[in-house]
Amino acid sequence: MLDMADWKQLEPAITEVLGKLPDNAYLAIRSNACLMQFAALEGGAGRVLRAEVCRDSPEDEPRLRDRGWELVDTWSGLWRRDIPAGSDRDAQQALVRESINALRLSFGVQQPEGFTYLSWQESPPKVGWQFWKSGEDKDLQWADLGLPKGKDKAD
Repeated sequence: MLDMADWKQLEPAITEVLGKLPDNAYLAIRSNACLMQFAALEGGAGRVLRAEVCRDSPEDEPRLRDRGWELVDTWSGLWRRDIPAGSDRDAQQALVRESINALRLSFGVQQPEGFTYLSWQESPPKVGWQFWKSGEDKDLQWADLGLPKGKDKAD
């Protein structure tokens, strides 16, 4: 594992992982104070790469809206931005850069100190006897990301 000391080192590492995320997979990068999450999802508009940032800071709403973010949960301060999954590496890097900028410029997180990552792929639900059962999530490892792996999604 590399030790990512700053956002400039972490940005290309996250972009690299985004290009490899399988369908229905997530990459969450978090600290105690905030969260940055990426996902490769199949939705009504087709397959998308989604970025979400979260930190309860109401005064940042105009700055994030002006940069193309959508507020999806006012209680937790969850902001979202999507791009088509087939986007090229430059578009993926721009999505990562915008996510980092949201943390740095809007939320004041200057360095990724104390951040860990979690990554998983959700399994499709399985048919059980007269009901749907959730499948087991598959744990994903990204050694070149340069962040320590968190313990679990509930941490």
